[in-house]
Amino acid sequence: MASPNKHGDQLHLHSRSNVYPPPTSATSPAAPFAVPTNTTHPGPPHRSALYTCVDPHIWHLRADPTLLVTSHIVSSRALMWIRVVACAWIVFLIPFNLARDAERYLFYFTQLTWLGLGAWFAVAAFQGWRFNRDGNMNKFLKQHKVTQWMTWNLYVMTATFHWIVPIVFWSLLSGNLVENGTAYTYWTNVNVHAMDLVLILMELYLNRIPMFYSQWPSVIVAGVAFLAYAFFQHAVYQGYDRVESPSGWWVYGFLDTSKAGAWKYYIILPLAFVLFFCATVAMHKLRNSRREAKAAARKASMDAGHPSHGSNIPLTAMSTSNESSGRSLPV
Repeated sequence: MASPNKHGDQLHLHSRSNVYPPPTSATSPAAPFAVPTNTTHPGPPHRSALYTCVDPHIWHLRADPTLLVTSHIVSSRALMWIRVVACAWIVFLIPFNLARDAERYLFYFTQLTWLGLGAWFAVAAFQGWRFNRDGNMNKFLKQHKVTQWMTWNLYVMTATFHWIVPIVFWSLLSGNLVENGTAYTYWTNVNVHAMDLVLILMELYLNRIPMFYSQWPSVIVAGVAFLAYAFFQHAVYQGYDRVESPSGWWVYGFLDTSKAGAWKYYIILPLAFVLFFCATVAMHKLRNSRREAKAAARKASMDAGHPSHGSNIPLTAMSTSNESSGRSLPV
């Protein structure tokens, strides 16, 4: 039992709670529904030039690192296991894609982002396991700020890229699959070009992780870096067929600069990264605002003595009951 202090019993109550109580803010829950936080970072610090360039909102994560591992929908333990299963599925699919083209597996944006999605679920599941074991995120807070930033931005990139992958594939690259695809090629392509979107939508629905427009550099830099990587592949890769690819091998045909109009894609794609990133941030902000509105309506109903679910149990007591029953608070 935690030693009593001003918030001691409250923090002990929620540190291992199966569900995260509804916050008054999308990113920084307020008492009496607080979880263990790093109280040395109550708000944005002095913004140096480097800090502003990297991420001016990292203080949100340092003030409430449970954003990474808790949910309004399911318990933190259930969220951890969902991520474990998602990671296992991603790993399970890798050999099937390697069997199709092991030599050039790491050349494709699809496969790189598929591995990135698996890395996110692995990291998030590990942090969730540590949170459920320790009852706090102290070990995460002891990590270097760079690794904390990398953890958050790993999610930011996967949340953005897995809208781009299926849209680009099914609109520009799926012709050969539709005309000549076998059951095996459909199996692998549907998983990496459609199931990835399902997984990231599930993650968006369940998690509490915010996104901000200031996080654009990691997405844009990664996208432009891949275009540069495509040029590097074209320059050094010698395993192509000169009959089928007289101008040399390109990872994606629409990037072939020998084709008329190919350069427009080098303008369109960076703009698409910006567009999809902004749309992804907007979806996160809409999700958080809806959750805040529902939490405020529920609180107002309880204050008026008319709980929305037919009970006069205080929110803190509901959280205790949910901790023992494993149910989540309705949102």
